[in-house]
Amino acid sequence: MANFLEIRGMPELRKKTLGDCDIKIAIIDGGIDSAHTCFKGANIVSNTSYWISKKNLNKKQEAEGKVHGTFIASVLLGQVGTIVEGISPHCKGEFIEFSLSSESSTPQLDMVRAINLARQSGANIIHISVATPTITGKTDELLTRTIQNCINENILIVAPGGNDKGECLCIPAAIPGVLVVGALTDKGIPFRFSNWGGIYQKQGITVPGEKIKAAKSGGGTME
Repeated sequence: MANFLEIRGMPELRKKTLGDCDIKIAIIDGGIDSAHTCFKGANIVSNTSYWISKKNLNKKQEAEGKVHGTFIASVLLGQVGTIVEGISPHCKGEFIEFSLSSESSTPQLDMVRAINLARQSGANIIHISVATPTITGKTDELLTRTIQNCINENILIVAPGGNDKGECLCIPAAIPGVLVVGALTDKGIPFRFSNWGGIYQKQGITVPGEKIKAAKSGGGTME
């Protein structure tokens, strides 16, 4: 299990910056264990996702969402000197819960709501952990316009390319202007399960994704 400090280039980057307290990173994900020790001292607020109905989610789905959200949040905002030191611990954080297992009939509308919530709260970077597969790559016009509004205001939108073995595009990653992220093995090769190609290579990056040490919901670490 690798700590971010052991990744090539990270020690040099951290000598230059640990993030800026004037920068706010909004994380749209399935839930967060804000009591985890890696977040002690972090400037993270949770914004209520008023549109979410959990009545269709069982405890397993809720738990899985919190595991993912805690993992991602720690990679970005885990504090210096804790068991997980993130990439930008000095930045402000905002967590917006988005049901990754949602049975909502309007998932793209829910995404619009989450993005607008982050935008209105002053986020400079919005990380959306949603990767909804699509064959055509077409998106709801409202979602496309919402993301374009963020881009026009110099808000960076980041989203995963998805893990469908390269068989399809995903929303919102397929929307022009979104910074797409794919995963690399320890050998610097994209994982076979990672969707990587086509428009992703024109508007995306790949980052280390194997055996990364991050926070585990409930305490401790996982990879």
